[in-house]
Amino acid sequence: MGRVYSRKNSPFWWIAYVDAQGVEQRQSSKCRAKAQAKALLVEIEAREQRRMRGLEPASRNPEGLVLREVVEKWMAELPDDSREQTTSTLRKHVLSHRVADEDLEHLTTGALEDMRRELLGRGLSAETTNKVRTYLTAAINGAIRRQQFFGENPAARMKRLKHESPTFDFLTTGEILAVLESLDSFWAAFFALGSFGCMRRDEIRTARWGSSVSPDLRTVTITKTKSKRPRRIPLVDLAQPFLRAQLEATEGRGLIFPSPATGKLLHKTVPVAKRLRDALETLGIEKNCRFHDLRHSGASILLMGGVSLPTVQDILGHSSPKITSNTYAHTTLEAQRAAMNAAFERDLETAQNPHTPKKKGLAK
Repeated sequence: MGRVYSRKNSPFWWIAYVDAQGVEQRQSSKCRAKAQAKALLVEIEAREQRRMRGLEPASRNPEGLVLREVVEKWMAELPDDSREQTTSTLRKHVLSHRVADEDLEHLTTGALEDMRRELLGRGLSAETTNKVRTYLTAAINGAIRRQQFFGENPAARMKRLKHESPTFDFLTTGEILAVLESLDSFWAAFFALGSFGCMRRDEIRTARWGSSVSPDLRTVTITKTKSKRPRRIPLVDLAQPFLRAQLEATEGRGLIFPSPATGKLLHKTVPVAKRLRDALETLGIEKNCRFHDLRHSGASILLMGGVSLPTVQDILGHSSPKITSNTYAHTTLEAQRAAMNAAFERDLETAQNPHTPKKKGLAK
């Protein structure tokens, strides 16, 4: 029967257990919480029982891989158009940390959580540490698929941290056009569908000539949607010149936006938000925008321009008008205020009632 105990001058709980060969083993759990160490002990004892019965290899890590090797292998297999940002994050925050040299056999969720706490203490955001968790989970899963590691993925057991979403700004039509004109034809067309077409990034990535865009470039049919329901939206005149340039560049065949590096589907981790931020900075537009905020900007412009809520709902592909209303409550309120002001102003100007008061501030 295994046990959990503390040791003088050690910040971690230690565990003692009997391995598959009947030899008592003692090791640091790398866990600061006793409950975590107990949970790890249960896992280890179950593993040793499976090994004793021949149901599991004698070693979960027969090649002796350390985390650094697994991460490097995963980064090398990333598509060119998403490698730079991902590898930069991992090299800066993971491969420079002592946990990178930990044997996968002994790598625990507790050790990874300790690393995360250190990163948070250095000022790293919860959002970025969640990305690190996602990258590590994918890297270790790769080793499991290649049958280089036979244990459970310790990164997958880490809980995502909750974080407050930062506030973002919306762009005006003029600002959107300025951004599009500052980009090359590929990204100008990509961003045009995000803003003037109010399309999501993955909807744009997977769009194809013929099945998605009409020959006259006036409508877009989106089949792979978040709500799983296809929708058909009109393309405004402002978007067509940008899309026409991309039509000529790709000769109207296959994906509308094939990866410039591979010619295949554009990888979902391509840093489109960075391209937008760089364009805004170059243009001197001091606004904090993600790529998804182009979609929000387009919807806000439509609502402020008097387009009905159900119509905007259909364009956005929301399953309920309540979602649209809640998302753009500030916009719909301003649109309602503008409509009410306009109605009362028109009534005031056309009223025949002799008792109608003159508007304040206006000359007689």
